Amino acid sequence: MKRLIILQFSIYCVLSFNGHSSENCFNTIRYSGTQSFFNEVTCRGKTIANGTQLVIRQHNPHLTKIISFVNSVIPVLPANCFAFFPYLERLFLQATRIKTIEPDAFGNLQVLADLALNNNHIKEIFELTFRPLGSLRFLDLSKNELRTLHPDSFYGLVSLERLDLSYNLFSELNANMFRNVPSLRVLHLSNNRLYNIKSDTLRYLVHLQALNLHQNYLEHLPTEVFQSNDRMLSLDLSNNPFQNFNINIIPNYLINFNVSNNILNISSWSWAENIEKVDLSNTTISGIRTGRSTKRLCLHHNNFYSFDEINLKNATNLLQLDLSYNNIHKMYNDVFRNVRKLEKLNLSNNNLSDIPIGCFSELTNLLELRLSNNFLTDIEFGTFSGLDNITSLYLDNNKLTSIPEKSFYVLRKLKILYIDNNLINELDVQELLKQTPLLYHISLNVNEWKCKNLFNIMTLLTNRLVYFENGTDYNSENINGIACTDEDDFRVAHANTIEDPYSTLVDKFSQYFDNGFKNSSFYKFFQLSLSNSPSKSELNTSPTVRGKKFFKYFSTRNDETKNGESVNGEENSSSSDEYEEEEKEEQSTTEQSTEYSTTDFTDYYR
Repeated sequence: MKRLIILQFSIYCVLSFNGHSSENCFNTIRYSGTQSFFNEVTCRGKTIANGTQLVIRQHNPHLTKIISFVNSVIPVLPANCFAFFPYLERLFLQATRIKTIEPDAFGNLQVLADLALNNNHIKEIFELTFRPLGSLRFLDLSKNELRTLHPDSFYGLVSLERLDLSYNLFSELNANMFRNVPSLRVLHLSNNRLYNIKSDTLRYLVHLQALNLHQNYLEHLPTEVFQSNDRMLSLDLSNNPFQNFNINIIPNYLINFNVSNNILNISSWSWAENIEKVDLSNTTISGIRTGRSTKRLCLHHNNFYSFDEINLKNATNLLQLDLSYNNIHKMYNDVFRNVRKLEKLNLSNNNLSDIPIGCFSELTNLLELRLSNNFLTDIEFGTFSGLDNITSLYLDNNKLTSIPEKSFYVLRKLKILYIDNNLINELDVQELLKQTPLLYHISLNVNEWKCKNLFNIMTLLTNRLVYFENGTDYNSENINGIACTDEDDFRVAHANTIEDPYSTLVDKFSQYFDNGFKNSSFYKFFQLSLSNSPSKSELNTSPTVRGKKFFKYFSTRNDETKNGESVNGEENSSSSDEYEEEEKEEQSTTEQSTEYSTTDFTDYYR
């Protein structure tokens, strides 16, 4: 590997702008292990007025290999303005407000390799403008105002490998505009206004490996459009209004394929075995079959309801699977049995309410699992069986009420855990840390924490040097911004009349009598007793005496029932007479005694 050393001093160079020297440019002398000293010239804040001749000169120009203009204004790039730097390799003219490039502006730059003209106001490239640049490999014309190009605009660029025409105003491409760049390997045409590409537009690009057509107005592509591009490895057709797409037109050796954010009306889709990266996110696709070479599959923001619509049978080499933002509501035990190499699985933002035990048992290589924003209510023992190598687990934004710490017993390599935005009120941190000894990051905000429990949790985490994310709720009871509820406040919040315990207890006592005894064999007794006196005098009756009376009456009735004796007739009448006599004695005793206070009553029945 080459080592680049920058010597920390600058030597002002002589740059002539219409005969006047400039002190806005300076040299940085560099040295690499395999090259001699060379200069990098940087010009800052230069403004060249229209009509002013730009001629750049410098002592020892053969040492200058890099020239950069920063925060400068050069409306017109004149002919031969860099002619004194025949060994220049890199020229950066981005964001210099260039509008016009005169013919032969790059004269005498036979070894120039990189040219950046992006972020300007260039509207036209004249014929033969780049003719002297036979060694140029990278040309950046992005973020200009180009609408069309002459067939010979790129004449002479026989070594060009990368061309960036993104963020311009192209609506169509001339069939011969790429005929002079036979070595081109990477072509960026994203963020234009292309509505059509002719079948022979790319015919000269036989070495093309990557094509980016992201964010255009393409509705369809000709069947023969890629017939000359058998070496293409990456194709980006995302963010286009495709109504239908013929999967058979894509090159045979394609590895990366992105057709996301399109209006695709496809019921089922399969692709070539060699494609490694597929992005079909945010489409209307309803069925898919993967290939054996697929390593990364993005299906987020679709309308999948179950794994029955996603055939992973052949995805034996799949490493990343993104199914977030779908409507999946159910999983099966064997759904991942053929993707044992999977390293990242994203199931967040679905409708999952439970996870079958053993569902992940085949994913022994999984490193990251995202289950955020679902409706999970419980984590059962064995749910995470098989996840021996997982390091990141996201369970946030669910309906979990507890975390059974021992269910984490297989997650010995877990480092990051998110359980925030659930309904959890307690957590055995000691047990959790025992099961996950490598844990160093946890997020537990927005749960049903008791302040005392939360304080203990955070103390233990701090002592174990586990980082926890602070919350943002500082307007209520909290610890480090994590909201919690004090236990006393919790009782107050759940009491109907905490300021009047007497009325609360009386209501409960009355409710007990109304609902409990009206259906019992004692109902007549209570009805008679309560009807002869107001409720307050009933409450002032000696509870001890009344308790004895209840017990005696109950015992008598119970013995009669056990012995098979009748509870009606004369025996029942004698029992009633005896009870009435005791009632009169009790009433006499009550009138002579001091009334029991309300406090005595509540203490007795507490």
